[in-house]
Amino acid sequence: MEYHHNCKIECILTEKVHDSCLAIDEKSSKLVINNWSISGLKVGDLVICQLDQKGVSCTELSRSFLGDGFFSFQIMVLVPMVISNPNNLSQQADLIFNYVKQIKLRTSDETTLNCKASRLLFCNALVTEINIVNGEITINCRIKVALEVKSISEVQLLVPSYGICEPTPCQEITNDRIQSIDLDQEDDLLGEAEVEAHNNQI
Repeated sequence: MEYHHNCKIECILTEKVHDSCLAIDEKSSKLVINNWSISGLKVGDLVICQLDQKGVSCTELSRSFLGDGFFSFQIMVLVPMVISNPNNLSQQADLIFNYVKQIKLRTSDETTLNCKASRLLFCNALVTEINIVNGEITINCRIKVALEVKSISEVQLLVPSYGICEPTPCQEITNDRIQSIDLDQEDDLLGEAEVEAHNNQI
């Protein structure tokens, strides 16, 4: 282990997590689409569903002090989903799950809530009805979300510092080295094939 004697104290601005909680929420919703091609789709088919790149978010609606440092929060949770036609990935539809949730956290008046660490655990989107006359497709979507809520605030901290991190130069691999790696991998594959052939003879 390397020790440095030129340590000094620096003041940094960072986020402090006062408290956090995790909840597993399951929600379902129905979506009617009228701008997809119904060709190739039938009732019972699964369509593609994934979390939008914006991710899960939450908005504080109200808070009330419970005593002993605890607050009760009412929050609005938004889970934006993107539904895609498996037969034509350019055909997509947005489906936003939103619901109100009550949680309890130990925190203070100066904090804000953050749900950025939340993630999608499961999504199932099923075609339940196709109306050939007007071209409407009805899809039932079920999701399971790991909702992680953090109560945070910006704080200034004094920390020991040994200086600024300096990046090391990037090391480039030459074409000769790449060819050598490819030959080594080819030899390994040939060796595995010979062993497998020998085992089959036995």
